[in-house]
Amino acid sequence: MKVKWTLFRIAMLLFLLTFAGCSSSQFPSGEFTSQLEGEEIRLRFDEDGNFMILRNGREHAEGTYSVEGNQLTWLTDSSCAAPNGETATYSWTLENQILTFSLVEKDSCMSRLYMLEKLPYEERP
Repeated sequence: MKVKWTLFRIAMLLFLLTFAGCSSSQFPSGEFTSQLEGEEIRLRFDEDGNFMILRNGREHAEGTYSVEGNQLTWLTDSSCAAPNGETATYSWTLENQILTFSLVEKDSCMSRLYMLEKLPYEERP
């Protein structure tokens, strides 16, 4: 019985270590880059809920966001027309330093939708 319990604990530890190495449950702050039609897209997320999007090194948009679980809501976005274009919700995943977004609710901001929808963003050191 003691051997089974020890094997179970080892198996659970290995599972948790494997799972923790593959994904993150907390939204990461920092910089992420991707390529879109020959342009570098860079996303910067601050821990305080501010973001910036750069296209080829030039500021494209800035604003605020909030995160609840695996969903990120863009609260304000300088590149999207108010009142409906600013707010949108996407689910996010981070696996092996690749951040991806999938639309949860309709996004009226076509430029943001174009840059985010399932485009992989690599985490920058």
